[in-house]
Amino acid sequence: MEELSPNGNEEEHTKGETTKNQNELQKEKEELSSAIQSLREDLASVEREKMELEEVQAELGRLRDAMNCVSSEIGLTLGMHSGETNRAVEKTEKDAELLRLLKGCNPLNDAFNIWFDREAITVNGMKLARVGNQIDWNSVNGVLGELLQVVDALHTLYGKRYEQIVLKPQGAASEVIDLTQKTSYKLCFNPKGGNRKLFQQALHLLLEEVKVLVAHCAEKFKVEVKYPIQQDAVNGCDFLCGDYDVWCKAVRYLAIDIKQLIVYSSSAIICFAKK
Repeated sequence: MEELSPNGNEEEHTKGETTKNQNELQKEKEELSSAIQSLREDLASVEREKMELEEVQAELGRLRDAMNCVSSEIGLTLGMHSGETNRAVEKTEKDAELLRLLKGCNPLNDAFNIWFDREAITVNGMKLARVGNQIDWNSVNGVLGELLQVVDALHTLYGKRYEQIVLKPQGAASEVIDLTQKTSYKLCFNPKGGNRKLFQQALHLLLEEVKVLVAHCAEKFKVEVKYPIQQDAVNGCDFLCGDYDVWCKAVRYLAIDIKQLIVYSSSAIICFAKK
């Protein structure tokens, strides 16, 4: 048998070690390559996530800007509404104060002005009296028209409806309508050709309607007038103009009663009772 030399064994041993090392290096290389590939994939995934995150951040920025714009608009709107609210509150307070003042007023009382000069009576600038020995019937008719108009307004203020008699205000040519007879009478007199009986019937109907109103106010609101109204008379004075001077006293008393009803009409008790 051939005997190996010591050098030959060393060479084979060295070659074997080299091969082994190469195999290990190759294996390590492959592992490193696999690790590098895995790292590259992870890096790509991280890059994608980074890009997605940047897009989300950009969207958040846009939303934040939009939110700031909306917030500014809301703040501006609230500021405007606050200003409007303050103005509305101020207006409400002024209106409330005006309403308080108006509640203390009586427009009908202010519109129905009466002055007395001895036996004469002046209503809104029109006098019911003698001028010397003459009678100014135009002025007298105007006074009667004013009285009728106020009585008509008092019906509304006291909540009294017409039933048998209706008053029709038309200034110095006002009318009184008798529904039972279906007849209208002029509450005015013309000394030249006027029918005194028709005029007296108009006076009668006017006084009757005033009596109805006074009775309504006494029953519902406990309002009492100063001068009593009887059948065709006021405080005992004839109201049908049989005697002009006596009639002037009757109209004077009636005007005072009407003025009294006007003053009572704006009282809190009556306003509450009407509700």
